[in-house]
Amino acid sequence: MRVFVTGAGGFIGSALCRKLAGEYGAGSVTCLVRDPSAAAELRARGFNVVQGDLLDTDAYREELLAAETVFHLGALAVFGKRLDYGRNNVEATRGLMRVASESKILKLFVFTSTIGAVDRAPWDPCRNPLTGASPCHPQSAYGRSKLECERLVAASGLPWVIVRPSWVYGPGMRPGSHMAVSQGGFRLSMLRTWRAFWRTWSGGASGVSLCSQATGSRVHSARCSD
Repeated sequence: MRVFVTGAGGFIGSALCRKLAGEYGAGSVTCLVRDPSAAAELRARGFNVVQGDLLDTDAYREELLAAETVFHLGALAVFGKRLDYGRNNVEATRGLMRVASESKILKLFVFTSTIGAVDRAPWDPCRNPLTGASPCHPQSAYGRSKLECERLVAASGLPWVIVRPSWVYGPGMRPGSHMAVSQGGFRLSMLRTWRAFWRTWSGGASGVSLCSQATGSRVHSARCSD
């Protein structure tokens, strides 16, 4: 099987590529990455690599159209003000979907979104877990951009799966990731949040929400601590 992975140099993407290589062989996986050092590392491991940007569809069109499965993880996932999530997430995904829709052999398109695309409304007492059917109340610009990407994927006509990971952590986290930031400058606010959470929560913790239109398909999970 031929696989195309965007965001292959990232925290989750690199773990996914290791999993895919173990099952199909690194030569069956094409990785789209921007960072030259990540590209060199992936090439050294035997992966096919396209070094380029998601917004430049001509850079990866041929490789994408040769794939039977696409994992789309590439995104601007850094939190901060004045960041162009619309261009780097929504427009980049729109371009990717436009190319994918031309494919004659694509069997599955897997989009990695975020739990922040559904999130909890400020008035939500947190008594029930979030599911794929939960109403969406994204509380950040990043979450809103990923929800818009989800809608593009769902309207594409392709066989798709949307994965909404919650907090993902482990060795190799970016210094600016949500987990690393929360462990730094926001310890006190996080403590208050968790105290409120445990006072109101009546069930187990919300995990990964999986929204799928694909039947009989298997989606890989990757442990980022491996």
